[in-house]
Amino acid sequence: MNDKGKLIDDGTLTRLDENFYRLTAADPTAAWLEDNAFGLDV
Repeated sequence: MNDKGKLIDDGTLTRLDENFYRLTAADPTAAWLEDNAFGLDV
């Protein structure tokens, strides 16, 4: 986070409930996650 409160990173994973998550990511990171999640239970 910078001095103005802006979150600076490649992605953010937030746990909203015991088994419920929200992932936000920039386009390049989202593509990498999709490519590497193949075969996983996500």
